[in-house]
Amino acid sequence: MRIAAVISFFALFQAIIMPAQKINSQTPMSDSIIGEWFTQDNSSIVKIYKSGSVFYGQVVWLKVPINADGQMQRDKRGVPIVGSTILSSLNYVSDGSWSEGLMYVGPRGATYSCIVKMLDNDTIEIRVTMELGITKVEKWKRRA
Repeated sequence: MRIAAVISFFALFQAIIMPAQKINSQTPMSDSIIGEWFTQDNSSIVKIYKSGSVFYGQVVWLKVPINADGQMQRDKRGVPIVGSTILSSLNYVSDGSWSEGLMYVGPRGATYSCIVKMLDNDTIEIRVTMELGITKVEKWKRRA
């Protein structure tokens, strides 16, 4: 009787847990963007995280966090840069690409559409499309 129970347990385990592991093994590529990234000029670190199925990026570090007046650096909206969300609405598409995103470009004080592509495990490319179809491309490096 005990042997039958053990066999039933393993059969149930294979039926329920093993397929879930297969599903999970397919999802890491979408989550590979999660982490902390140095911006192209190394002036800040952006932490990319996931909420539900959507990805966001928040500034967590600035090389120069205080301005000449001794005040915390703020963007054109008057929001402190450290802690502000500059990437939003990124959705994983496939093959290391995220689209339908928005990026706040602080020096311009505006939000534009963007796509992100994983170039390798430690490099992402961000394409921001601004007014008149002008595209700005940056490469960010993963913080070790």
